[in-house]
Amino acid sequence: MKIIIKKNNKDISIVYPNINKFGEGKRSVSECKGIPEGSDWFIYDGIIDKSDLESREQLYWEDVDGKTEIKKDLNWEVKLMSDQVVKKKHLNRIRKELDGELEKETPDPITVSKLQRSLDKHKEIKAGPHNEDETWTTIAIQNLDKRVSKGESDKPIIRQKLQDKLNELKNK
Repeated sequence: MKIIIKKNNKDISIVYPNINKFGEGKRSVSECKGIPEGSDWFIYDGIIDKSDLESREQLYWEDVDGKTEIKKDLNWEVKLMSDQVVKKKHLNRIRKELDGELEKETPDPITVSKLQRSLDKHKEIKAGPHNEDETWTTIAIQNLDKRVSKGESDKPIIRQKLQDKLNELKNK
């Protein structure tokens, strides 16, 4: 048994109540301390397979025919990646480039140095909801531009959401 707490921006929180204390013939699930007072929530007995997700942030709720369903946003089109996920993916991309260069028979020392400096620099930049600024949103747009320049298809929905977020952050 899971309690799904619905948040305003389609985010969800999952609370796992102690089955020895809550449930049929025991205390009401509504008494569970993990449920914020006044929040919208429901009990979910299904299995949530997270194996194909990059982050739990890809889970969201949606009302379909009067019933709330848990869905997966595998392409990040419903919700934007958080700064933490953008940072993680960006650092992994730099590490992969660095590893690729180091695997060469004669790695270019200048390229290796640039990639290592870039990795070190980006590790230091904070990412999170309490220190959100334009940095990681700008990097996400740049990474999308790089992918398009390499021949991958553009993602206009994501691009627009990133641009809206960037404009919002600039106006703060």
